[in-house]
Amino acid sequence: MVSDFGLSRDIYESELYEDVKGGKRPVRWMAPESIEDYTCTSKSDVWSYGVTLWEIETAGTVPYAGVDSGMDILNEIKKGYRLEQPNDCDDDVYALMLDTWRANPLDRPSFFELDERVEQMLAGISVSYFGSLIINTNRWSLAD
Repeated sequence: MVSDFGLSRDIYESELYEDVKGGKRPVRWMAPESIEDYTCTSKSDVWSYGVTLWEIETAGTVPYAGVDSGMDILNEIKKGYRLEQPNDCDDDVYALMLDTWRANPLDRPSFFELDERVEQMLAGISVSYFGSLIINTNRWSLAD
């Protein structure tokens, strides 16, 4: 489960909750509608999941590095900008990410659909791919 524990609740009963405290928010992972009007749904969580996948594929690169403010990120997203395909990222995995970042929340897949797609991708992965994943972990370094 991926979650912002400050906002975690059973959203499948009401499907909508608002951040009424107005505190700091993880804008780089947030869907545009969440940045704009503070609303969160399972579809905005799908957006965040896509950003988290991108972060994993880039070995922890900060999303939207070089963009200073949340409003600048929002403006770029509204213009159609999406995070670029990471080096060595499978095309199917990036296509899944792009689907999670669709502008209209209703066009984004559900977590159920994402689960099915990931299972299909994993079923088709060869042992050699897993070997390349192990090699690619050399991009990680330990903090001093």
